[in-house]
Amino acid sequence: MKLNFFFSSPFGGWGAIFLFLILVSCKKNAVPTVIKEGLPNEYLDARASVEFRSVENDANFKMKIRHQRDKRTWAMFTKLGIEGMRVIARPDSVFTLNYLKDEYQASSIDALAEMINFPIEYNMLQSLILGDMPNSDTTGAKYEGDFIKISQQMKHISIENKLFAQNKKLAELYLVDNRNQNRMLIQYADYRPSPQLLFPFKINISVDFVNKQTNKREKTTMKLDFSNARFTSMPLEFPFVVPKSFLKKKK
Repeated sequence: MKLNFFFSSPFGGWGAIFLFLILVSCKKNAVPTVIKEGLPNEYLDARASVEFRSVENDANFKMKIRHQRDKRTWAMFTKLGIEGMRVIARPDSVFTLNYLKDEYQASSIDALAEMINFPIEYNMLQSLILGDMPNSDTTGAKYEGDFIKISQQMKHISIENKLFAQNKKLAELYLVDNRNQNRMLIQYADYRPSPQLLFPFKINISVDFVNKQTNKREKTTMKLDFSNARFTSMPLEFPFVVPKSFLKKKK
């Protein structure tokens, strides 16, 4: 994950209180029940401060993010009020506007994996933003103290989910690419109630990967501190127009 990518390139109640108390008192012998809720409304509109750290770059900037369920994710990155980059991702494509270099890029969704140095698919984005498991398979779920642990496998990716037992939301998500041992750790905190669900206002992302150019392992971290998150059924705008003066970036 490189800085030039940024500047160039749910829950309601869980039943009556007595049912929750029974679950907690029996949890040592019970099998955890985890339901993947998903986005409660069609749209998400949020804002965050971002702290980015890598071998090549360190930076702090602001991010606006909008998401339409299963269709598109839009983000705008600014620093000191100046827009540096705009991105829109759909299930099959990723488009970027680089306002610092007056250029744009159109790529397949595979480019998303290249940008963050980890093979993440579009259909995982919504779950990761909300603090839900990327896979709904809960086979082998077990309690460990105040948490629920669930191991999963998606193609060549091994997944370890660590959820808060109380609200069934992710505390940590650990993914390993078994082909090259690239790793991604996502930590969630400060869940706050929105009208339909809990939303994680703090997300820390760490990617440990092999740099294809140097063949050395590197680490990139990104901390997101959200100031606002709103779920709505009212349509949102996803402004993305390529200025006529922009040149197409060569791959």
